[in-house]
Amino acid sequence: MLSALVLMLAAQMPPMPDGAGAPKGPPPAIDSSRLYFLAGELRKAGEVLERCVKLKENKQCAPLKRTLIEYTFLASRRDEMTPVEAAQFIALDHEFSPAAQGKITHVVYERFVTGPLRIAQSRAQGGDLPGALALVEGALAVDPKNVDALKLKADSSRGPDAGLPGDAGTHQTKAR
Repeated sequence: MLSALVLMLAAQMPPMPDGAGAPKGPPPAIDSSRLYFLAGELRKAGEVLERCVKLKENKQCAPLKRTLIEYTFLASRRDEMTPVEAAQFIALDHEFSPAAQGKITHVVYERFVTGPLRIAQSRAQGGDLPGALALVEGALAVDPKNVDALKLKADSSRGPDAGLPGDAGTHQTKAR
């Protein structure tokens, strides 16, 4: 009975204009590539983008492919990465996947931002403000918009009792 009602209503609907009802947003290839990227499957993300580029599915595929190539190169160096490279790596991650941080980037972010901010928090609470500020400055060099680092820097400049609650480094850049 219900299915007959649905069929009857569907038959009475006016036809949709061309393009209406078509999915909006990035094509499925880009979405698929981003999912592989987030999971740390860079090779699969690249394969999906390569097919997208060859089929000329979308103009966004070629620039994303270049971003992924740069990111993959830096990912291969993540154990000996410098702070400047880490900043570039995080920026490439955000360019490729603006809504979420990739699995591989998370490790680098922990090493250069989150970890040092936890240590800086501890130092600030222990009264070692110069040591805390040095770590905060290092984190800000990699992620200049990090909310926790900016707050810890401001709090540390006010005195030895300042600092963040015990969750230092858990809040990433405002844009994420």
